[in-house]
Amino acid sequence: MLSSFFKRLLMGRQLEFTEGDIEILDTKFTMHSLSHYFNWRETVKGRHDGEGLKEMYDIGKMTGKEMAKSYKDKFKIGGGESANFWKNLLELSGLGKVQVISPQEGGKVLIQIESAFARHYTSKKGKGEENVDEYLVGMLTGVFEEMYERELVGKETKCTAIGQPYCEIIIKPLEG
Repeated sequence: MLSSFFKRLLMGRQLEFTEGDIEILDTKFTMHSLSHYFNWRETVKGRHDGEGLKEMYDIGKMTGKEMAKSYKDKFKIGGGESANFWKNLLELSGLGKVQVISPQEGGKVLIQIESAFARHYTSKKGKGEENVDEYLVGMLTGVFEEMYERELVGKETKCTAIGQPYCEIIIKPLEG
C-alpha cells in the first residue's frame, strides 16, 4: 500500500526512479539496506576512543542540515510548520514510523519514532544496553537546526533496542 505522500510525489512528478538514479523532490538518493547502517555502526563503535558513534551523529547532522536547507529554499518550508513534511519524508525513506513530532518555541523538538534501524539492530544482536540511532538523531538535529536557525543538540532518551516501546529523541538549544 502506497502512502498518500508517496502518491502525491508521484503525481506531482517529484519522485523518479530511473536506471542508476533515485530522485525525490529534486534530491538524489540511494537505497541502502539496514545492514549498511548496522555494519557502519559496528565498525565505528570502538574507534577514536569511543568517538566513532559521535562521528555518525555529526555526519547525520551535516546531512540533515543540507537536506533541510535545500528543501527550505526550494519549497519555502521553515520553522515548526515543517514537522508534517519531515514526518512524511522520514516515513517515505524507511527510517521509521513517526508517532510524534512536536516542535516547541525556542527550538525544542520532541520526536517519538518506531525506528526501523533499532528494530533491525535488535533482530541482529538481541536486546541491548544502549541507544543505537546516532545517525538518525544527528540527521533530525541538523534538520531542525536549519529550520530554527540556531545551534541545537539532539539526544535519544528512549530506544526500542533496549526494550522500550518506541525511540524518543529530544532536540534542544545548545546550552552554552
